[in-house]
Amino acid sequence: MLKHNLDSDPAEEYELVQVISEDKELVIPDSANVFYAMNSQVNFDFILRKKNSMEDQVKLRSRTSLTLPRTAKR
Repeated sequence: MLKHNLDSDPAEEYELVQVISEDKELVIPDSANVFYAMNSQVNFDFILRKKNSMEDQVKLRSRTSLTLPRTAKR
């Protein structure tokens, strides 16, 4: 949370979401290991957003998207 300057808000108020496509997202469960829960067949685009806040989802999507390079298939 410190990395995103969100240290004043409790981590429990946020969720990590992987963007699968233009209209699909995968919410990573709180208890999941991200590396096992994410879909490795699509780009690694993630959003950190407040839970249950539709208005903030649009704002946070444009601010907190992170794209990581694809890894080679094993």
